[in-house]
Amino acid sequence: MKLAFRKFKVYAKLVVIIAAALVTLLVVYNNHDQRASVWFFGEYQNINVLWLMACTAAAAILVYWILRITRGVLHDMRAAQQEEQLRAREAAAAQRARELEERERRLDDKLKRAIGDQP
Repeated sequence: MKLAFRKFKVYAKLVVIIAAALVTLLVVYNNHDQRASVWFFGEYQNINVLWLMACTAAAAILVYWILRITRGVLHDMRAAQQEEQLRAREAAAAQRARELEERERRLDDKLKRAIGDQP
């Protein structure tokens, strides 16, 4: 059963890849002689539509990549801040523990002296 499911999965992926390739070829064939006027910080006349689609796709990939990196950096910054706050809380707790230990030691010394003074 697992083998049949695996074969089906592989063939389904193959069909999807072939369909995507055919759609790409169909788009290229239907737009190879098309031209368009584009305004992008200036008027550009008679640009090949395929070049326009390629540049748009490249720009979309670049923007996605930049946003993904930015999101990762923000996540890392947030994690670093949380770690810094955790370390500060740990340091404050350790300082408080040392202070309490010192106070307990002084109280023990006072009790020992008080007990030692009695006849």
